[in-house]
Parts: sequence; C-alpha cells; structure tokens
Amino acid sequence: MTWQPIETANKDHRVSILVCDKGGDVKEVSWWDSWYADKTNKGWMVANCDEEYGYYVDAIYWQPLPDPPVIPSPSDTAKP
Repeated sequence: MTWQPIETANKDHRVSILVCDKGGDVKEVSWWDSWYADKTNKGWMVANCDEEYGYYVDAIYWQPLPDPPVIPSPSDTAKP
C-alpha cells in the first residue's frame, strides 16, 4: 500500500482509512464525517472518538487499511 493524496480518498463515512497530517504524523483510522450536530462542517475524524468529543485531522495523505490476518479455525489446528 502506498500513500495517496487525500483528495482521492473515499468520503463514505462507513469506510475507515489511515491518514497522515501536515506534520507527517500518521493518525489513527479516520473517516469523513461531521462533528456532533454540525452537519454542514465535515472533515476527517479520528475513529476512536465519539461525535460529541471528536476532532478533525488535517489530513494530506491516506491509505487503505490492510486486510486482517487469517486466523485458523480450531479444526484447522487440531491434531489427529
């Protein structure tokens, strides 16, 4: 995965992504949404916050989340 300009990111609020801000810091998974009741002011929000106490990230790059690891089922690891 490579970093891409934030303008190319999917703004579907159900899609989480990694973002990088202007300071070069990688932020937690973020998504496009509005903060609390202000539905007119949308931006990239940190995913571990709620709408009431959330904050926007001044993102300039993004990348998709990696695929989750494959976890074997108990039957795959059972010995005969």
